[in-house]
Amino acid sequence: MEFPGHPIFQDPVFETSEYRAFELRVRGTLAIAVEQDPDTIAIQRAISAINDHLHTMTGVIQNGQVTHAQALCSLDDLLTTRIEQKIESIAGALKAPQLQYRMSRTIQTIPELWQEWTVGLQGQPSIERLDELHGSSWRSGPAAASERQFYSRRKTLIAEIRRLAAAIKAPPDKEAYNSVVLRLEDERKRAGASLSKVIDALKRA
Repeated sequence: MEFPGHPIFQDPVFETSEYRAFELRVRGTLAIAVEQDPDTIAIQRAISAINDHLHTMTGVIQNGQVTHAQALCSLDDLLTTRIEQKIESIAGALKAPQLQYRMSRTIQTIPELWQEWTVGLQGQPSIERLDELHGSSWRSGPAAASERQFYSRRKTLIAEIRRLAAAIKAPPDKEAYNSVVLRLEDERKRAGASLSKVIDALKRA
């Protein structure tokens, strides 16, 4: 007890076995909270509210309106609620914001697109990996609509590569994928088409 000489702690309720048990639970709970969250400011701010509650409950006890056990139960509920709110705020902070990645606009060939999608460029995670770890959240941000459209268009070509590779070998392996990627790239070069034109043709098919 930080201020044992304070008048509020002279009340008989603080000498009961119920309160002693409650005090041990509180100390244990706060020790865990401090260990998990070094920033104890939020918990410290709750102290004034708890002290106010103690003043109120002491007055009620003295007037004979509730028993000591009922007062402790009420205080237990108050403290538990405060700690739960803090834990919820920490959990919310852990969820935000997730990784954002902007797909390359400089890619000119089908092998480059396939590499970004399945392996990654310059040490960055692949598009497949981003989808696996973050769903669609990595395509958020100020240009989210543009990024989603860009992703959707390129996924059209990726889906065609997978379809053609599966026709060669089921399930397709790396060799089958590479064969399809190189063949499509040869066809693109012969046609003198950009990646955008190849995707447009696939979407019309």
